[in-house]
Amino acid sequence: MRGVSWNDLAQENFEAASLLRERKLWRPCVSRAYYAAYAEVTGRLVELGLTPREHMGTWSHDAIPDMIRWHLMKSSRAAAENMAIGMTRLYALRVIADYDPLWAVGDRESYTAMGLMNQVFRMR
Repeated sequence: MRGVSWNDLAQENFEAASLLRERKLWRPCVSRAYYAAYAEVTGRLVELGLTPREHMGTWSHDAIPDMIRWHLMKSSRAAAENMAIGMTRLYALRVIADYDPLWAVGDRESYTAMGLMNQVFRMR
């Protein structure tokens, strides 16, 4: 059985987030939006020849903003910083959506998550 590429994973999660938002399934929408952006960034880092943690095959969620700052968008420090901040915000939303049932997650949070996800995809 053949696996999928990071780009495939990013696209699948992008589409899932969009469908979940249409169905007003806010929490899973936010979660999938984060993982779409995470897979997109991971794919770009791998394309640059960088190697993630051997035992996991990925970078830690906490490491992603700095990986963006150091390795992506080298021609524009401001763009790299914006993407890194966006990923930090998106991760915080994902943690709330996945682990904090008492926190209200609704249309506004899913809208924000989708916007941050789209920002990552546009900054190729």
